[in-house]
Amino acid sequence: SAEFSPDGNWLALSGQQGVELYSTNPPTLECNLGLDESGPVAWHPVGRELATFGMFSHVNRWPVATIPGSSDLSIGPPASVAINLTLARLGADNRVPQHWGRHAIWHPDGKRLFYADSRNSHVWQFDVVTQKNEIVADLASASFVAVSPDGKWIAGASSPIENVHVWDAVTHEYALEVSGWGRMAFSPDGRILAVSSHSEFRFYNTLTWEIVRSWP
Repeated sequence: SAEFSPDGNWLALSGQQGVELYSTNPPTLECNLGLDESGPVAWHPVGRELATFGMFSHVNRWPVATIPGSSDLSIGPPASVAINLTLARLGADNRVPQHWGRHAIWHPDGKRLFYADSRNSHVWQFDVVTQKNEIVADLASASFVAVSPDGKWIAGASSPIENVHVWDAVTHEYALEVSGWGRMAFSPDGRILAVSSHSEFRFYNTLTWEIVRSWP
């Protein structure tokens, strides 16, 4: 996966190699974070930190700052976001692999980090102010998560069991459930949710949750 920083000056590549950071002008490998196989990197909305999700390293927040008098970045040290609090207290949280998804994303306000917990079938939110985890909803094989640009809706998708669910970001109440569909994305204005199956796309109005178009 490839994710640009908000200012476009940095590119994070993630996958089997872990996470590598490149400066973009010119494209230059600057560092490898030394992680295990990782999912997409989640850049903070204002670029002051990034979140990673590794198979064994799990969710980590990496502070990012520009070194005074230089264009270089200072990254880390990482702060762990414990997925299983009981195992974390025993020092064993990172011994349990997350084989699917490994996906996290920031809320537009930059105060909450949402992530998919496939092994325990939850979508979580981490509050950066209180430093607490909270379960948003249960979702079997949760593997992907998305937040609408206006911050009103949280969407989660399962893999390999293909289901898409949408919840209110504040009340966590269900707004939509679509079975047999495995990925989703909000439009830039937040008015449309697109979901995909192996052979079809559907587009939902986020005000009414009615299908406004399907393709093909």
